[in-house]
Amino acid sequence: MCQPPPQNLSCAPSTSSHQQMASYQSHLSNNLQELELNEQERRKLERKRARNRMAASKCRQRKIERISQLEGEVQQERQRFQALQNSVSSMEKTLSMLQCELQRHKHSGCVLDKSTLNLMSHLSTIMNNNNNNVAVPMDTR
Repeated sequence: MCQPPPQNLSCAPSTSSHQQMASYQSHLSNNLQELELNEQERRKLERKRARNRMAASKCRQRKIERISQLEGEVQQERQRFQALQNSVSSMEKTLSMLQCELQRHKHSGCVLDKSTLNLMSHLSTIMNNNNNNVAVPMDTR
């Protein structure tokens, strides 16, 4: 047979189930806040990384530009050095030609004054020193 329902049952939830529900909702709320914080931290970290990538890119670009500038300066100095070498060579040829001319005059009976003879001696010394002291750079691309 059927038994009647118990008298103390009601449709309202008990106090302990209210507490459990509130605790569960609080737990969900805390988890949601943590997720939002983690998302904020992730976005913040991504922005920081993007700024860092941009700064690194600019740094690499400046480095490339500086290297290019220095290579240009090196090329200019090499050209300047070559021009100076050409100038020295030309002057040495002129000096040698003048020395030969003076020697020819001396051997043909012309009397050279003392200052001219001193000049010849001095020029010979300079020529010998230049030939012994010329330093050529190792890398002359």
